[in-house]
Amino acid sequence: MEKAYTSIGLPVCCDDPNLWVPVRHTWAWFERASCLVDPAVGWLVGQSIGDRCLSLDLAARIEHAPTVFLGLQALIREATSESTHLEMSLRNHHDSIRLSTEYRMKSWPGYDVDQAYQLAVMVELIRYCIGRSWSPGKIGIEAKRAPGRLRDWYPGTRILTGQPCGFVEVDCRVLHQKYGDRVVCPNEPSLEKPRHLRAAVRNLIKAYMNDGPVTARKIAQLLDMSERTLFRQLRQQRSRFQLELDTARFEYAKDLIREHDLSCHQTAARVGVADAGNFSRMFRRIGGLSPSQYRNSLSA
Repeated sequence: MEKAYTSIGLPVCCDDPNLWVPVRHTWAWFERASCLVDPAVGWLVGQSIGDRCLSLDLAARIEHAPTVFLGLQALIREATSESTHLEMSLRNHHDSIRLSTEYRMKSWPGYDVDQAYQLAVMVELIRYCIGRSWSPGKIGIEAKRAPGRLRDWYPGTRILTGQPCGFVEVDCRVLHQKYGDRVVCPNEPSLEKPRHLRAAVRNLIKAYMNDGPVTARKIAQLLDMSERTLFRQLRQQRSRFQLELDTARFEYAKDLIREHDLSCHQTAARVGVADAGNFSRMFRRIGGLSPSQYRNSLSA
């Protein structure tokens, strides 16, 4: 193995954690390992590393994001800002979202192995957020062949080869839940419990609050149900959509007041209420304090 390291320009023994290793050399080692050790080495290493690649700061941002989707957006921003060869993106695809990878050096040896590594890490990061038994709807790879073991590792997942880019396809309902909530998971039907509906609705409202008016129809579509079904299920839980909307606005407003120096009018606008007076009345009705009283209580 030492000869394999030195033949491609990698150090055999290194005590410097900041040593810079060219991407080409790393990929070449992946290629060599896939021939000498296991053709599925990229997938195996990615599964092993998974969420361990997260810094403490980034892990905290993912865990505290309103939705898994927004947490992954933070991950992608950081990954693309630090990488010179890898591009990651979230792309809408029908009722799913594809977490995609693209590289600039597709002709380099080890390319397919490294892509397998990146895709395996993506799956493990989503499992980190919603549960280890989850599997994606589809995994796309650029290689013409895929290891047969992928179907054992990702049960129920369609493995698509020869794709223009690598991707992991995730049902929108999975990404629109909050870290650890496990509100909706299509590959685990038993987890989709009506009692979680109110939390799912509030999380979705918060996630889309900055994108314009949040309507019951939009939330129902994201939850893959009709507006009428959404209203009925909320009534069964002694709630209404307007109540969940106001509660989500209240919770988001509290975060804004704690973390930002905004006027009442600015806070109202951020949570989707046009009139500051209506916002203040809503805030007092739910929290028992006006926005200014709540702000003063934080410094008391």
